[in-house]
This record gives sequence, structure tokens and C-alpha cells, in this order.
Amino acid sequence: NQKEETKYMIKTGDYVGSLKRDGHYARFIKDEDGNMILQGRTKSVSGEYLNKIEWVPQCQDFFDSIPNGTCFLGELYFPNQKGSRKVTTILGCLKNKALDRQNKGEKLCYYIFDVWAINGKSMLNSSIENRINVLNSFLETDYIKIAKYYEGEKLWIKLGEYLSNGEEGIVITKKGSKPEPGKRTSRKTLKIKQEINVDAFLDGDYKPASKEYKGKELPSWSYWI
Repeated sequence: NQKEETKYMIKTGDYVGSLKRDGHYARFIKDEDGNMILQGRTKSVSGEYLNKIEWVPQCQDFFDSIPNGTCFLGELYFPNQKGSRKVTTILGCLKNKALDRQNKGEKLCYYIFDVWAINGKSMLNSSIENRINVLNSFLETDYIKIAKYYEGEKLWIKLGEYLSNGEEGIVITKKGSKPEPGKRTSRKTLKIKQEINVDAFLDGDYKPASKEYKGKELPSWSYWI
């Protein structure tokens, strides 16, 4: 039983976990010369990652205060609008339009859940516990939020609270784990999400599936329903 296995893994205290925001992944990099990049998973036609830092000027004061040689992993999200598609309406348009939409409505926030480098020092050989301690040294602002990590019974209770409040779920990481860019080691990091039940019917106007979708961006795949 997957639910019981998940409960066991959490309650052993072998994992730490934090809230998973439902937004767009964004990696913040401030190089040794102070140049700043906020990049997602999308690349331009030239093969370079798009830099969206000018799309969130409300976060700039925080970015300016960060020491050179720093790399954060985070999520851009709307606090009061659930779903990554809401974020796409901002990040997917031209800068001026993105700023205008935020000024008329809600502004994006940046949720930081990991750190891979700080002040010119790599943290790729540091455990998740050490990286959490570094994150806790930063102060939140109106638009910058730092992930709160829990473990054991408290993490299990928090999972229930998050799901009851309509949040997407949590991400748990095995204690002692170190980052492995490009790899997804089994049972090292796991996403635990809300279960979704879907009622659907076929109206006859369809073609049989030719293969199973195995991509990473299911909601944006046009045939996912």
C-alpha cells in the first residue's frame, strides 16, 4: 500500500520534508562578478536558458543583498492563485505585459527550497541538513519565502495540513543526501502529492492511443485528459 509505505518512510525520521509550491521552477544564480540570472527549464531557440529576473522586480532588493557566487533553487508562484498555469500568464508574455498584469493584480513570489552555492562556495558536497541551515540564515520578505523543513511525526502532521488546505503536497529528502544534478536517485527525493480523482467519458470522437506519454510536463501536454 503506497500510502502506508509513505507514512512509514516519513515517520521513521529518516527524511526531511517541506511544502511543494504549485508554480514554476526557477534557479537563481549570482556569479562571482555579481551578474544575476533567474532561469527555468525552458530554453530559447538558440539553446540558452531564458532569464526572467526582470519579470519579478519585487524580488530585486533581496537578490541584490545576496553575496556573489550563490545559487538557489526555488519556485515562482502566486500565493493566492493555485496552479502553474497562472504563473505562465506572467512568465510566458513580454516583460512589460508581465509587469502590467502584476501591477493590476497579484505579484509573483519566489519560494526558495535549496541552495547549491553560497558566497563562492559550492554546496554540492553538503548534506541536506547543512543546506537547510544555510537557508535558515536568510530572512523572508513580502515576496521571498524560505522553505520550512520538518521531519518524523511533525512532517506527517504537516502533510495532512497542507493537503487539507488545498496545497499540492510535499517533497521529502533522505537525510545526509547531497545534490546530484541531472540524476534522480530512487528514494532519495520523493514528491508526495494530492490524489486526484477524475470522472470522464468518451463521446466516440477520438482516435486510439498510439503510445504512452512518459514526459515530465503532463498538464501542458495537449492530450493529458
